[in-house]
Amino acid sequence: MICVKIFENKYVAFYFINNTVKSEGNSKIVFVSSYSDMAMEIIKSGVEPFGFIEKDIDQNKMTREYGKYIQMMKKIIDNSTSRDENQHIEQKDRRCNSIQLPIGIDEYIEIETNQILYVESVKSVAHNICYHTIDGSKIMVRDTIQNALDKLGGDFEKSHRSVIVNKTQVIGAEDGLLKLSNGELVSCAAIRLKDILKKELDRW
Repeated sequence: MICVKIFENKYVAFYFINNTVKSEGNSKIVFVSSYSDMAMEIIKSGVEPFGFIEKDIDQNKMTREYGKYIQMMKKIIDNSTSRDENQHIEQKDRRCNSIQLPIGIDEYIEIETNQILYVESVKSVAHNICYHTIDGSKIMVRDTIQNALDKLGGDFEKSHRSVIVNKTQVIGAEDGLLKLSNGELVSCAAIRLKDILKKELDRW
């Protein structure tokens, strides 16, 4: 925070202030003046003041005013720091809740696990599985169902020996199959059907 004393030659002060703001974009300016009509002139000039302090023979009063603006600036800095920290945590969480899928030699695609509806074995190609996503994409990789389950985490469960479902996307059952949020039906072993549905009901 920068405190600027306004002299009688206000244009010199404005020149200094404008150049300070341009060179230090995060600067906050508090005007100290003994002229009561100076505030309106400052605002009309296009300068954005952080605040005003009227010069007073009571030094304690001015000190309290200084303290008020310092506390206001501290809150701004604390809030900015908190936002940065939250963004960092969110980015970290996104990284933690995503997996990398090999799609070629030294080529990978990163996908957030909450975007995966289900994973199934590809019957026509040995040792391949296919990831089905919420947006309708299909990503085929060379891997096993068990290895995929180990990577995906607690929101996923085998519904069938060849299928992994995202339990958070299960909305019901139909004809012995699990119904997902996009309306698609996927295989589910009879012994697992009730258990998966019960777990989803318990979540709600």
